[in-house]
Amino acid sequence: MIVLALAMLFSLSMVSFATGDEVSVIVRYRDYDFDHNVYLNPVQLDSFNSELTATNTNVYTVVYGKYSNASVWNNASGNMYLEGLTINNVSYEDVRVEADDSCFDPDDECTYIGGDTTIDALDLLPEFIACGGVYMSIARLFEDEDYNGYYFTGDGLHACSITYDWMYEVDFADDNVGFVDPGVVMSSCNLSDGDTIRLTYGLVWKIFPIAQLNSVNPMS
Repeated sequence: MIVLALAMLFSLSMVSFATGDEVSVIVRYRDYDFDHNVYLNPVQLDSFNSELTATNTNVYTVVYGKYSNASVWNNASGNMYLEGLTINNVSYEDVRVEADDSCFDPDDECTYIGGDTTIDALDLLPEFIACGGVYMSIARLFEDEDYNGYYFTGDGLHACSITYDWMYEVDFADDNVGFVDPGVVMSSCNLSDGDTIRLTYGLVWKIFPIAQLNSVNPMS
């Protein structure tokens, strides 16, 4: 009887995902209109379905399973971050927006004085105005390229990151909420039958308290 029970348990573990259970994936590019400081309508780059199995259970395994030879990942302490994806021979890579030399005060080389199209556009947004705008390059101040794209703001209380990067949302089939940011890395977001993943590449910025600088920087 013990042998039979173990055999039944093993069989159940092998069918933890029923045959036919699958998720859908939509891959998009979202451009930014710098003249009007708004996102343009996304352009769909690809879409596919992926069957859930005992080893294909989360967003990372689904995306990697499709693009294993066309994707670049950063394994930071076991957390998988998507850094690049090639679709139809076009590469969409993680790019940190670090202004060039001419955009900084020549006297200290760290203080931003303007001239970068992306940063200047973001500085007009209410959330950047509220914290004093982009003030100082953290990469230049620390002399550490791991902080490219990271800046202190003018209020002395916040930092921000500005990148072209991959974002993801999930429409979980069982909650009827629609697409949400799960708030975890792709490798920690488990999936169920009928879920839909939406991958979007485009301009991303975050403003956060200075105390959180290391925790939000995956290169730290």
